Amino acid sequence: MGGAPSVPTDPSRRIQVIGAGYSRTGTVSLQLALEKLLDGPVMHGGTQVLHREDAYCKKLAQAYEAKRAGDKARLHRLLEDIFAGYVGCTDMPPIDFIPDLLELYPDAKVVLTTRDNEKFAKSIQLVGSNASIWWLPYVMWPVPGWRWFPTLVNEFTNSAMKIKGPTDGQDHYHSILPNWNHSVQQMVPADKLLIMDLKEGWEPLCKFLNVPVPNEPLPRANDAAAIEKTAQEVIVKLMGIWSEKRSPRNLSRIIEAQQYEENRRSAFVLHIPTTTFVLLYTTPHIMWKLAAAATLLAEANAAFSTVVQTKYGSVQGYPAFNSTPVNMSLTNWADITVWKGIPFAATTAGENRFKPPQPVTPWNTTLDAKDFGNACPSALGTGETEYSIGEDCLSLNVWSAANSSDAKLPVVMWSYPAGSSSAFPLFDGAGTADKGVVFVNYNYRTGSFGWLATPELNEERLASAGSNSSGNWGMLDQFAALTWIHENIAQFGGDPDHITVMGQSAGSAATYHILNSPLHNITIHGAIIQSGVRDPHDPLATSLAENYRTLDVNMDTAARFMASLNCSDIACMRALSMDDLVTEFLSSEFDFTATLDYYAMPDTYLNTLEKGIAQDVPVMTGNTKDESGASYGLNITLATYLSDLNETYGTWQQEFLAAYPANDSATASAAYNAQFTDRSKVGTYFWSQLWAKNATSSVYNYIWDHAPPGQTQGAYHESEINYAMNNLYGTDLPWTSEDYAIAETMNAYWVAFIKNGNPNAEGLADWAPATDANATVMELGEGFQVLPIAKESQIDLFSRWFDSLVAY
Repeated sequence: MGGAPSVPTDPSRRIQVIGAGYSRTGTVSLQLALEKLLDGPVMHGGTQVLHREDAYCKKLAQAYEAKRAGDKARLHRLLEDIFAGYVGCTDMPPIDFIPDLLELYPDAKVVLTTRDNEKFAKSIQLVGSNASIWWLPYVMWPVPGWRWFPTLVNEFTNSAMKIKGPTDGQDHYHSILPNWNHSVQQMVPADKLLIMDLKEGWEPLCKFLNVPVPNEPLPRANDAAAIEKTAQEVIVKLMGIWSEKRSPRNLSRIIEAQQYEENRRSAFVLHIPTTTFVLLYTTPHIMWKLAAAATLLAEANAAFSTVVQTKYGSVQGYPAFNSTPVNMSLTNWADITVWKGIPFAATTAGENRFKPPQPVTPWNTTLDAKDFGNACPSALGTGETEYSIGEDCLSLNVWSAANSSDAKLPVVMWSYPAGSSSAFPLFDGAGTADKGVVFVNYNYRTGSFGWLATPELNEERLASAGSNSSGNWGMLDQFAALTWIHENIAQFGGDPDHITVMGQSAGSAATYHILNSPLHNITIHGAIIQSGVRDPHDPLATSLAENYRTLDVNMDTAARFMASLNCSDIACMRALSMDDLVTEFLSSEFDFTATLDYYAMPDTYLNTLEKGIAQDVPVMTGNTKDESGASYGLNITLATYLSDLNETYGTWQQEFLAAYPANDSATASAAYNAQFTDRSKVGTYFWSQLWAKNATSSVYNYIWDHAPPGQTQGAYHESEINYAMNNLYGTDLPWTSEDYAIAETMNAYWVAFIKNGNPNAEGLADWAPATDANATVMELGEGFQVLPIAKESQIDLFSRWFDSLVAY
């Protein structure tokens, strides 16, 4: 009962076996045995109640309500929803609905587990006394994930009372099992019923179900130990959460309001180092559990209430989940702590606007890191938004499942795409942290706030840094975040010497900046560049990871922008409100991006490749099928296709038409998309060959081709992010079992690369690195296999066309 709940992924599967045994008769062991025999998820009621999300547990409570009201139609609707996708069930609540389950699943068989009654009575007494603690409803109700637990326990207790009767003293526990077993035999036809003690092993169960006997012992889960462990974990978590949300005074008011009898119970507040208080029930069986909980909380590596000491001050973390996300295979969800909104630099407002990130002021009290920091302006505009926006925005977030600061887990640093914030659920890092990686994302300046370059700012930089350049404020934010991670991540269980940088679109540009710049001295372990790097000769390179402008171009953009705001100097620009700058930026066509300043950005990207300036580390990079010109569901005419070929390729039009032929409008759309998708694959492959000239580390190329459900844009730009991060729980799309499976595999490749600099791992299809002799790309999504990049003639055509162009 202390393990993770089984969650179905295929709602079409139906209940085949109903485990009718009363709690403490081996219900977990039967669950595990049935999952082995039936090859599907089996619902163990106790585990579901303790670990499933509120909405699911609420349905269970509603089922009891419908049963009491005699509303059979509503009850059956609820039960069909609750048990959809399960092949079996055991324990309470299922056993309270056996007649209704047999009506809903008439082909199901029933297995009644039983055991020695003396041992059962002792065991069920312990469970009952723990579960019926008087104050649980009041402490648990405000806590997501457990608020329905007391209600359901009350339903179980009422059911037990009907079975055992109102007998006083200890003997009533001895009446439960024989009475229950008798009632099941009355409810279930004999030809559908197997009565067994699990000590008998597989044989009677397999014979009853007409399945082969496995060549292994029948599972014997130590459910008593699991219950004890879960009880301690529940209390530890309750203590931590209540200490965040309630004061001792508030708890006292709750207790007083209930007017409990003084002669039956008492409560008091226990102050311990990492938690303010806990409500204690003064009976021996629970007191030692609370003492154990206090001991756990006093340790530095307590999972749910972790204070970490950084270079600038201490930060308080919080659990990333209250229960396991539905349909996700997160085995360590309960161990993941998240620290949100940790500042890595000072505010960028006022005199700090258009300056490098300034050092953050250390703090003396513990920072409550439960909320994300401000989003940086320009990214989200200034209108109605669920995210707070402000220039005091240089903060980061850390997800870690490490159990100590000595864990030395690999670290990944995520840089977001344009128009984003690190608070976006799309960039939630818990799904990757679950796999043994410390995940960090952060905010950086964009738009005019991040890239404004002027002669006056050049002079400021020359005086302060000895470099006559400006305009790369966002890039300097990226380096500052990396520096903070390197200096502090060990305290979160991460390895500062094993940092992989990762980003998508504009975030891939940030990743590439980090890889190339000499302005930081931090050795990177690897880089994941999603949408993505290209041959510098390809004009599409200007909009992805290699996006930049020369200093004179960016200064011209800044001059026009300042004129539109009636400003002639930086003092005026710093005096303007944040909203004024954002509004003007969003209402105009000003293109602010990174500056080639030969300082933060050391050279053109062609030169960095030819000179071998970048860090020689493994790289994983690729594109999505329906981006960079390709468009899912395109419907164009032949005339439009020919016109576009002429506009894009000029005198090369006929060669590209021969390579990607279209004879009519019916074939024009497919040909149009094919040449853009191939251009992406070929351009990235050619970049890999340029990279290899001065690097010994491998490059792994991919093409993402799976279209997420519930949309019409295909495998669109950014569509791979949810899957790569294994965080489908963060995005509201109608995910299917296929999507969850793809995410599990996709994330396994990413995690393997983060850990080893190589995406290959046991159980995954082999992914070969790109080489001169290996013009292949790894398909991710619709399949996981190595594919040719394109036809040799098409690769040759793109090569000749690229060579005819001026490199970017």
